[in-house]
Amino acid sequence: MVCLTWKKNDTKVIKDALKVLGKENFALIVHGSSFPARDGEDTGYQDGYNAGETIGYQNGYNAGVEHGGNYSFMGLIGAVIDAPVSAFTSLLNFELLGVNILGFISGLLTLALIIFIIKLCMGGK
Repeated sequence: MVCLTWKKNDTKVIKDALKVLGKENFALIVHGSSFPARDGEDTGYQDGYNAGETIGYQNGYNAGVEHGGNYSFMGLIGAVIDAPVSAFTSLLNFELLGVNILGFISGLLTLALIIFIIKLCMGGK
């Protein structure tokens, strides 16, 4: 007998049931699907796509809330400031001739800031 189940204990239960029934073979054909969301949960027959979409949305929402904090005003200001910075850093994060352009440009900006501060402190123009 070939028995394909997820758990070995299920295979033993099926073998014991066949022995009680006096049968050697058993065939079960299942049509449709059941989408297990988490261990021990079944969302039911033909609900696979909707259940997966709902669970995926909820997991993403929870991760966003966890990452975003408690919806404070400072969190909003931080997000408004962070959005363009993230866009430009993502845009410049590539290599050209083996040089990371983001690192190169940020190095140039840092050098320019240091030179500006030194000139300002020395009273020069």
